[in-house]
Amino acid sequence: MSNVQRTKLGDLIDLVNAAQSLNEAIFMAAEHHSLTKPATGALQTVSGELDNKLRVIEERIDEMMEAIDG
Repeated sequence: MSNVQRTKLGDLIDLVNAAQSLNEAIFMAAEHHSLTKPATGALQTVSGELDNKLRVIEERIDEMMEAIDG
């Protein structure tokens, strides 16, 4: 794998990590006492869906890394 490819994959991994941190903040905010139950449920659902998508992205990155490394 070239240095450019490693850098680009590293950038993708950093973006996924940042998105995961933001998603955790959304999930924690959903627990705030001022929110209604439906609002809490909606935020938790969004957080869950984001988590699922981020896992798929991580899996694809891993597949790309394996394919590039051969």
